[in-house]
Amino acid sequence: MKSIKTLAISFFLLNLFLKSFWITSIPAYLTHDEAYYATQAQSFLAGKSDITGRWKLLDFAPANPIYSELTGVTYAIGFLLFPNDAQLAIKVVPVFFGSVIPVLLALIMYRLFKDRLFFTVTAILATVNPWIFQFSRMSFDSLASVFFYL
Repeated sequence: MKSIKTLAISFFLLNLFLKSFWITSIPAYLTHDEAYYATQAQSFLAGKSDITGRWKLLDFAPANPIYSELTGVTYAIGFLLFPNDAQLAIKVVPVFFGSVIPVLLALIMYRLFKDRLFFTVTAILATVNPWIFQFSRMSFDSLASVFFYL
C-alpha cells in the first residue's frame, strides 16, 4: 500500500508540474466563461454575493441559467491565494483539480482490481489525456463538476 501512496503523490506532482507550466501564458487569454467566473469569484469575496447582488451562497436556485454559481465560489480560492493576478488566480483551482483527477481515477481502478498495474496504466492515460489536460488549464465549470463527482 505504501508504494501506491508514493505513486499517487508522484503522479500528482507530475501532473501539477505539467499543467502549471506557463499557465499564465498558454492559453494567453481568458474565454468569456472564464472572465465571468473570475468576476463572479471576486464578487463573492467582496460582497458574499454574485455579480448581480441577488444570489447568496445558501440559495439553491441559480441566478443565471447559463452559469453555475458554485463554480465561482470554488474558484474564489485562487483569488484568496493570488489577489493581484487574475490570470493566475482563476487558473489555480482548475490546475489543482486537473492534477488530482488522474490520481483519483487511478485510485478507483486500484480499488476495483487491487492491481498496481491498473493504477499505473490509468494514471498514465489520464495524465496524457488531452481533454483533462486542456480543461485543467481553463476555468470551465465542467472540470469542477467532474472533480466533485469523482
